[in-house]
Amino acid sequence: MRTGIPVIRSIEVPPSNATTAPKLTPRENEVLRLLTVGKCNKEIAAAMSISPRTVKFHMTNLLAKFSVTTCLELLAALSRPAELEPLL
Repeated sequence: MRTGIPVIRSIEVPPSNATTAPKLTPRENEVLRLLTVGKCNKEIAAAMSISPRTVKFHMTNLLAKFSVTTCLELLAALSRPAELEPLL
């Protein structure tokens, strides 16, 4: 018998949010839709009649909600069926 070494009997794993899409505001949905059709921030801003800085604000929120750091990762996350279903 070893002493001084802690033994882990069980580990609780919190439920994963990977199967549920995050709740998005109507503006975030619109930014996301325009992003998925290939628009850049400047084009999204013009299409939505908002400033590019506001688009950046919405993009920052989207990245955080999907737990990613880049637009490319965001688009990849959207390719997972569980992420897309509630948005359609």
